[in-house]
Amino acid sequence: MIAIPFSIVQGSFSMFGTEIQQQKNDIKTNLLKIANDKRLTVRKRRYAKELHLISNNIITARPSTITTYKKKFDRIISPTTMKGKAYKSFRDRLLKALGYNDRRSDFYPKYFQQVGIKACVYCNSMLTVSVEKTVGKNNKKKIIAKFQVDHHLPKSQYPCFSISLYNLYPTCASCNNVKSSNNISFTLYKDGKKINSSDFYFNLDMPSVADYLLKRKSELIIYNFEEPSPRSKSIKTFNEVFAVQGIYDTQKNIAEELILKAEIYTKAYKSTLMSKYPQILNSASITNRLIMGNYTSEKDLHKRPLAKFMIDIAEQVGLI
Repeated sequence: MIAIPFSIVQGSFSMFGTEIQQQKNDIKTNLLKIANDKRLTVRKRRYAKELHLISNNIITARPSTITTYKKKFDRIISPTTMKGKAYKSFRDRLLKALGYNDRRSDFYPKYFQQVGIKACVYCNSMLTVSVEKTVGKNNKKKIIAKFQVDHHLPKSQYPCFSISLYNLYPTCASCNNVKSSNNISFTLYKDGKKINSSDFYFNLDMPSVADYLLKRKSELIIYNFEEPSPRSKSIKTFNEVFAVQGIYDTQKNIAEELILKAEIYTKAYKSTLMSKYPQILNSASITNRLIMGNYTSEKDLHKRPLAKFMIDIAEQVGLI
């Protein structure tokens, strides 16, 4: 629900330089085999050859560079054609050559943790890891925790960008399924100078809070999910695609707890606690985080589920 600066992503690239270089080497070798496979049509071999030529940059290419590459690949095989059944085996072969499925379990979890993403970038209500069952040797079932990512440019149309890190948006399994090829107005990675705060907001209805304080029934609490209006009719809202309001309408107990905490943890009481436990509560930030039970800054909201919702509600009731 908030963009991530390029600088953070670039810093993470440097942390995994050796692994990324090994991936590049493997990809180059695998793609060359496809490009030289004379059993394939001319267009398919040309597509693989073009991907081989840029294989040293495809993993870390910035969004602007991906846009440039996209135009080249569109001229070779259109996204509509690539998405068709006739190209399924070719798509699968490319995905295998690029190592996409392997990266979901051996690289993405630690890479995106370094970037600071553990919660779904769309709904922010669930983690980005899902459990999958696979069949290994001797038909033994194995349970693996795999990272879920949505492809900004769908891998069904652009398998070439299936491992481009700037094209990967970590999500929960639910949002990944419903997102599909729906066009939404959200860019996860941006220049840090253009990022101020999230454009999404949970607006608490204060009269409903007063009503709750009188009757102590959580179902009386009302809040509304607000988001920017789409730039065109072809772009859908988060609420239309991910049913954000419906998801968070089930979290009124969380809102209730924040309201009650705001009654207890007044500024004076917080000051008393900080004086009593100076080694633990050594700043307002850590004090608020421990009291609220989540991160309290929007720049950290990708680190834990429900952070955005809790920050917005907590600020409105005066808890933080």
